[in-house]
Amino acid sequence: MKNWKLFSNMKVTRNALMNAARAHEHVVQAELLGNR
Repeated sequence: MKNWKLFSNMKVTRNALMNAARAHEHVVQAELLGNR
């Protein structure tokens, strides 16, 4: 059960990191478009 919880936390963290990366990419693209 402890391992399952750890695995679940890892999955959540990975999703959060991917979401953050996607959001960051969005911001960078918006800035590039705004600078043109």
